[in-house]
Amino acid sequence: MGEGIEIEKEIREVSEKEAIELMKEFCNHYEEHIKERPEDINRKEEIYQSWSIQKIAGIHIVILKLVEKINTLSETVRYYHK
Repeated sequence: MGEGIEIEKEIREVSEKEAIELMKEFCNHYEEHIKERPEDINRKEEIYQSWSIQKIAGIHIVILKLVEKINTLSETVRYYHK
C-alpha cells in the first residue's frame, strides 16, 4: 500500500514540474510575440489559446505516430506467432 502512495506522489510531483515548465514556455513565447508585435500586449488570452492549440495539435500528431508504430509492432508479433 505504501508503494502505491509513493507512486502517486511521484506522478503528482512530475505533473507539477511539467505544468510549471509549460507555463514558463508560454511566458517565453508571449514575451517573444510581444517583442515582434507590441500592439498585441492586451491579447494574452488569444495568444495563449493559439499556443495551447499548437501544443495539442503536436500531441495529436505524436499519438497518431505512436498508434501507427504500435499497430505495425502488433502485426509483426502476430506474424511471428502464427
